Amino acid sequence: MAQYPSVQYVRFYTDGSAARKLEPVAPLKRNTLRLPAQKKSKGKAIYVDPVAILSMAVAVCLLIVMAIGVGKYYAVRAEADDMASYVHYLQQENQRLTQEYAQSYDLNEIKQTAKALGMVPAEQIGSTPIDVSIP
Repeated sequence: MAQYPSVQYVRFYTDGSAARKLEPVAPLKRNTLRLPAQKKSKGKAIYVDPVAILSMAVAVCLLIVMAIGVGKYYAVRAEADDMASYVHYLQQENQRLTQEYAQSYDLNEIKQTAKALGMVPAEQIGSTPIDVSIP
């Protein structure tokens, strides 16, 4: 006798290419109970996100603060330009007054007045150094 292998595979029946005959499925009859209709709760309905509104309000506030800062910046810049032009004016005025003062006095007259008061030129006076020692 021929020996069969020790493992045999189970062979299930398959329809193959034959068309199945469909059986109509009858709807299952259930015992349906009528439950009382639920009352809709009258809760608060929020149609707009409060966080979004708050963030938009903060953005508007920041925009206003930034606009104020830019306005102050331009004001300070204009003031700095005014001060720079004022400094330039004062420098010109100082040069004009210095020239006017230099032209207003006579050096020979000052020298004669100093001699009349008994002053002597610094070149004629001898200097003596003094040594001071701290005890």
